[in-house]
Amino acid sequence: MIKRKLSAALLVCCLSLPLFTVSADTTTAEQPQTITMQYNQYSRLKEIMNQQEMTLTTLEAKLKVLEQSSTTDKQTLIQLNDTLEHCNNQLTAAKQQLTNANSSLTKAEETLKKQNESLQILTSQIKKLENKEKTLRRQRDMYGVLAGTLLIYAAVK
Repeated sequence: MIKRKLSAALLVCCLSLPLFTVSADTTTAEQPQTITMQYNQYSRLKEIMNQQEMTLTTLEAKLKVLEQSSTTDKQTLIQLNDTLEHCNNQLTAAKQQLTNANSSLTKAEETLKKQNESLQILTSQIKKLENKEKTLRRQRDMYGVLAGTLLIYAAVK
C-alpha cells in the first residue's frame, strides 16, 4: 500500500517536472542562449525547484527505508530508483537553465543601466550645444545691430 502511494507520488512529481523546466532551442552551439523572464517568474521557478528538491530528498529517504525493510518487489524498487535518478537529472538541468536565465537577466539589467547613462550624457551634450547655438545667435544679432548703427552713423556724417 505504501509502495503504491510512494510510486504514484514519484510518478506525479517526475511527470510534472518538465512543466517547470525552462526550455531553450539548442540549434546553434556558438551563440549563448538568452532566456528572458520577469523576476517574479524566476523566483517562482526557483521556489518550485526547491520544493521539488525537498520532495525528491524525502522520496529518496522513503525508498531507502523500503529497500531495507522489504525484499519483495525488488524490480519495482529498481524502476523507482531509475525514475528518481531521471528526475534528479532533470532537476539538475532545470537548475542550470535557471542559473543561465538569472545571469541573462543580470546582464540585461547592466546593459539597460549603461544605456541610461549614455542617454543622460547625450542629453547633457545636446543641451550644451543648444545653449552655445543661442549664444552665437545673440552675438551675431548684436554684431548686426552694431554694424547697422555704424553704417547709419557713417551715412549721416
